[in-house]
Amino acid sequence: MMKISKKTNGNILIMDGNDLIQHVIVSDVFLQLHPRNGKGVLISKTPTNQDECEAIVLYADRVKAIGEEPFEGNRNDLMAKLSELF
Repeated sequence: MMKISKKTNGNILIMDGNDLIQHVIVSDVFLQLHPRNGKGVLISKTPTNQDECEAIVLYADRVKAIGEEPFEGNRNDLMAKLSELF
């Protein structure tokens, strides 16, 4: 399971179920629907990046919290919540 939080400096942290930081996102990223997985969202540096090898991949069913709020939703819900962070 993954947790996503925004720090006071604006950085976004993506942590695993053990609260270990997996990714730190500074700014200027693009959110895109995963082209091959209906539950996936890609976070990338380019607007046309459709390759999960060049992006951070999040799956809606693996995200359990965004900020201090529990998350239970589909890919569209995940995109909407992530868009509030960036």
